Amino acid sequence: MAAKKVCIIGSGNWGSAIAKIVGANAAKYNTFDNTVNMWVFEEMVNGRKLTEIINTEHENVKYLPGRKLPPNVVAVPDLLEAVKGADILIFVIPHQFVSRVCDTIKGNIKTDAVGMSLIKGVDEGPDGLKLISDVIRDKLGITMTVLMGANLANEVADEKFCETTIGCKSKAHGPLLKELMQTQNFRVTVVEEADVVEICGALKNIVAVGAGFCDGLDFGDNTKAAVIRLGLMEMIAFARIFCTASPVSPATFLESCGVADLITTCYGGRNRKIGEAFARTGKTIEELEKELLNGQKLQGPATAAEVHQILKHKNLVEKYRGSRSRRRTKVFPVAVHDNDVDGETVDCGLTETMVSYLFQGSFKKQVKFNQFVCKLKEPVVTLTLEPVPPKESQQSSSAIPSFVVINYKAPSVLGEDPSSIEAHVNVLNSQYQKMQPDFRIVRDGMQQTFAWRQKEIADGMTVEDTVTKYPFLRTPIGLCDELERIHPATGNLCQRFNEGFKCIVPKVLQLAQRKCPLFQFYLETKEEALTEDLPDIDFRAALIFLPYIFKENIDRFITLGETDLDSPYPTIQLTDRDWNVAFARRAPNILKVDHIELFRNSGIDEGIISAFCTYFVFNLAYPRHLKNTLMFLQSVKVDKEWTLLKPGDEMDFHRNGHLLS
Repeated sequence: MAAKKVCIIGSGNWGSAIAKIVGANAAKYNTFDNTVNMWVFEEMVNGRKLTEIINTEHENVKYLPGRKLPPNVVAVPDLLEAVKGADILIFVIPHQFVSRVCDTIKGNIKTDAVGMSLIKGVDEGPDGLKLISDVIRDKLGITMTVLMGANLANEVADEKFCETTIGCKSKAHGPLLKELMQTQNFRVTVVEEADVVEICGALKNIVAVGAGFCDGLDFGDNTKAAVIRLGLMEMIAFARIFCTASPVSPATFLESCGVADLITTCYGGRNRKIGEAFARTGKTIEELEKELLNGQKLQGPATAAEVHQILKHKNLVEKYRGSRSRRRTKVFPVAVHDNDVDGETVDCGLTETMVSYLFQGSFKKQVKFNQFVCKLKEPVVTLTLEPVPPKESQQSSSAIPSFVVINYKAPSVLGEDPSSIEAHVNVLNSQYQKMQPDFRIVRDGMQQTFAWRQKEIADGMTVEDTVTKYPFLRTPIGLCDELERIHPATGNLCQRFNEGFKCIVPKVLQLAQRKCPLFQFYLETKEEALTEDLPDIDFRAALIFLPYIFKENIDRFITLGETDLDSPYPTIQLTDRDWNVAFARRAPNILKVDHIELFRNSGIDEGIISAFCTYFVFNLAYPRHLKNTLMFLQSVKVDKEWTLLKPGDEMDFHRNGHLLS
């Protein structure tokens, strides 16, 4: 088989970095022709032609200074000459120039050539979304593949370890391209969902601009993390609607092309950098490209504008904005005009849910953002927030009923005395004050004090005194670990519970359909939750519906809004007064025991499981209004005689004498 001739179309920062890898591998493997052509748009640098500098000094002094290119990489200023006879064409140019380049080389390349796009962007076609690889395929009639990943060009050029993803539907071409690209420090994974891989590479630049805004407006790392997470959810939603060639697998978003590339770009990419400078200086995008990117084009704003046009073409703009009351995560383009760039529209790509996280009910932050928009002379959108409802006055309880102690034999406390316990407690409290506790020390200290703590609780220590003395019981993982000390079992109890409960989720939902008044909220949320993993929604719904199945009162267990109930038993307070939110992945809630706030959870499932753990940890009797539900959860979670269900098995709902018709 003849050696494959490779041509790199593009010689910017990323093109030059990839040329280092391709050149080295072409020289290393007999599969490829030793000479690698690299098309260079001719420029003058310090009075010399850029191609001349690259071919004599083997360095792209303008776009990748300080890094040597392999001597077998040849800079060619003539595009037609560069692609002549090439078997593999690697496209690494700004996506705005793809059509022009393809029109130039059309009819001058081999018909069986294979193309690989490293270009992160999308185009607007007659039917809406058009991937850059599709543009190239349609214009040139060649097989196309893509390469996307968490690959900052300078770090790749410096041979720092990273991963990347090749999207290739052909099982024959995948191994060939992997051999061309993979090195010891540039690890390649090949997947068949090429369209999803490519859409990840395009959309992450929009999110990165929003992340840059967070930095420029000093909103902090927490807000930036929220923007990144919400951005990933919206990337998945967009892919599920527009990538129809094959089912969209969530696993693809866990490859380097997905979450890894998103994180890297939002912390170290040029889109983030320009987004921050844009927010701080008020300069135009074009000015910042010249000033900070040495003239290279920014992908994020242009891609956002194209996505917005695609949504308009599909009549989906309003649908993606959605209703804030339902907390839909839809595209919310914040468009502002750059007056010095011929009225070009630049979309920031923020989403409505991102906006709600950015401001968190703070009118001060909202005003600051609006002032930033107004600096650009011609704002085209005004952000508004709903007033934050005042906290409801807490109801006072005239008498807190005593807890009934569950019969158990307190473990031995031999080997410890008050002074040694005090020393352990001091260490635990010291670790609790740290941003990153040493959990080996924490678990050791909690184990050493366990028997003593159980005796204190049995002797009547209050919940407030217990969590004050042992603060790690204020965390979900702390409660779960304590339950495992109380009920030793093989493996992780919380993991066993999740695995076992998932087996009965379909049965719970079937029974709840005719018993639970909240079932309609679940159906609405599931229908709208394009960005959610549906089995997780089912799991959360089944947990919420359990009390209804046992004909028990959920209102004394889960409440809407931060209303303190008279009951001292464990309660979950949803901070959002909306049942739709409860079924969503992120449902902020507060866990209280004896009116003491233990901690705030981010999901209702975590809240319910944590609440169940507190009955054992604080030695509480099950209340009458929830006894059947808790007994059933106990049978799933901690009963020693319970055997882990296999998928397809059904748990006996008649267990414990609870009739479920």
